[in-house]
Amino acid sequence: MTQPAPSGSPAAMVSRGASWLSRIAFFLGLACVGLGTLGGALLYLAPLTILTRTLDLPPQVHAVYGTLRNGGADLAQGYTLTWLTRPGLRPWPGFGGTLRLEGGDTRLEGDLRFFPREIGITAVSGRAGPGLARLVPGAWRCGITARVDDVTLLKAGGAARADGRVTLPAGTCAKGAREIALPEQNLIFSTEDDTAAALLDAGGNRPLANFRIDGAGRATLSILKEAAEIYPALPKNGPLTLEYAF
Repeated sequence: MTQPAPSGSPAAMVSRGASWLSRIAFFLGLACVGLGTLGGALLYLAPLTILTRTLDLPPQVHAVYGTLRNGGADLAQGYTLTWLTRPGLRPWPGFGGTLRLEGGDTRLEGDLRFFPREIGITAVSGRAGPGLARLVPGAWRCGITARVDDVTLLKAGGAARADGRVTLPAGTCAKGAREIALPEQNLIFSTEDDTAAALLDAGGNRPLANFRIDGAGRATLSILKEAAEIYPALPKNGPLTLEYAF
């Protein structure tokens, strides 16, 4: 039978020292967690004007206001982007909530997720008007309002997810003196294993392009030769495939 070491023996002193070290390590760890939580809370509730005052915001963003919990941004062309979020664990701290983009010809609403291992938008629906194109320098001007149905674009751990559909009715687009007539088109999102995919077609079974991105951030864009029949600027000797990594 093993006898406990005498209280004054070297073994007992080492044991007591190890016990104190473990307690100190525990309280230091607890303090770090507490400070991290406090820092995250301060960042989450801090006014965006303070968080962004040293940043060069793009010219399309006229002003930001509120906090990461409840705030928004005034954009060019009279659009506004607003959000309302709440903190959560998945399993690490982050936040999720609702996101809304509105303007004279646009109303989109969906859910936002911003966690260390899950980031993106889900269940976005509404209409996207032609004025949104004016936010992109050099973009064509189109008289088309797109319908957005339950679109999800999400990076979760080692997987990418996509779902939903964007429907663009037939219409015209112009740039300078050039004008082109576009047929009805559909942008269809889907998920295959751990890969998010998007297919652009011109109605029926007439694919124009497809895009894929996997959980590792490898992306592939394939533009089919049929796309050149609608978009004259595209090469007519397709398919053209581009691969890159995020």
